[in-house]
Amino acid sequence: YAGEVTVVTGPAGSNPTGYVLFGQQATITAPSANSAIPLVLVFLIDPSIVPPGMSVGDVVVFRDGVAVPACTEPVSTDPSADPDPCVLSRDVVDGDFEITVLTSEASVWGFGVTDTVIIGSCDSGVANQTLGNGDTFVGLIGAAAVGAANHGKFVAAASGLTNRWKKDGFITGAEQGRIVSCAGQFQLP
Repeated sequence: YAGEVTVVTGPAGSNPTGYVLFGQQATITAPSANSAIPLVLVFLIDPSIVPPGMSVGDVVVFRDGVAVPACTEPVSTDPSADPDPCVLSRDVVDGDFEITVLTSEASVWGFGVTDTVIIGSCDSGVANQTLGNGDTFVGLIGAAAVGAANHGKFVAAASGLTNRWKKDGFITGAEQGRIVSCAGQFQLP
């Protein structure tokens, strides 16, 4: 296909039910395609915005607010978008998460995770809330994990965050305990 392609990034829209977006979305315009000869979009995501312990496989891709499933077609030299759109591959490249999508339409693309606070393989069951400044619980805990020199400092940072959230009325004491318990179980890389 020939024609101009534009990519404009901006704040993510509303969170789809059951998910929390990472805070940015990409609005892409491109020439029309079809599922037999789709557009190939390659997205790079900085893993520091992904909750700690989650892999590239945990990231959910959204087109126009709808979760995008994996492609069903086997990988070949000329893959088709089945279903349309679909995630063709997920890799880690130079430390970034690389997700390749096949689609007949460019549209608005976002990325997120489930809507509970998950640290590693521990799901606290606590809603992942978005604060007034746009930060999310999961994003702040992820930043704490990246910035922590060791496990103890990460747990202390998670405790500090949850103390503030409890004081501000965002979570209960029981929810605070579940988040800190998950932080305690997580092993920093």
